Amino acid sequence: MNRRTPTLLLLALAAAVGLSGCVNRTAQKQAAETAAIQNDPRVPVRVVTVEPESVEESLSVTGEIATDDDTVVAARVSGRL
Repeated sequence: MNRRTPTLLLLALAAAVGLSGCVNRTAQKQAAETAAIQNDPRVPVRVVTVEPESVEESLSVTGEIATDDDTVVAARVSGRL
């Protein structure tokens, strides 16, 4: 063992101990809450009585109408019918 080996081991041990204490407790708590929500099959719902009502829907737009497919309509023979 050379002279640097114990120093490097001590430095590595200090880094490992120092980094093991760096934990984000808030993120861990939030991750646990998210996992609990994802694993819970219950979904909150609101129940109401159905009531008939009129629904008017209109849409006002400006522009051009284009289709995906075009068709050409023409007579087979020219002339007057």
